[in-house]
Amino acid sequence: MAARWMSERFRAGWVSANSCFILLGLLSESYATEREILGQFYERFGSVPSAKDFRLMVRALSEDGLIEVESVARSRSLRITRQGLLLLEKLRAENRQLVSVLAD
Repeated sequence: MAARWMSERFRAGWVSANSCFILLGLLSESYATEREILGQFYERFGSVPSAKDFRLMVRALSEDGLIEVESVARSRSLRITRQGLLLLEKLRAENRQLVSVLAD
């Protein structure tokens, strides 16, 4: 019982700490509305960032030029930029190195 609880806490912490990385990864697959992105978060990880955290994350990524935000009617579509794709590839390479060290 305690091991499962600890596993869930570790997983939730990892998802929270890597939510920007996850968002860039989801947007690399296709552009999407905020609602679709949150749905994909939940589908894959069983949780979503809070509304406030999500807004702050989108604002920060947009201000850094990593994503573009387009308002259409009452929803906003998000799209990863070339700069965002380059950063994502760098982060993926670093993640592969980290995982390979942990696997040894």
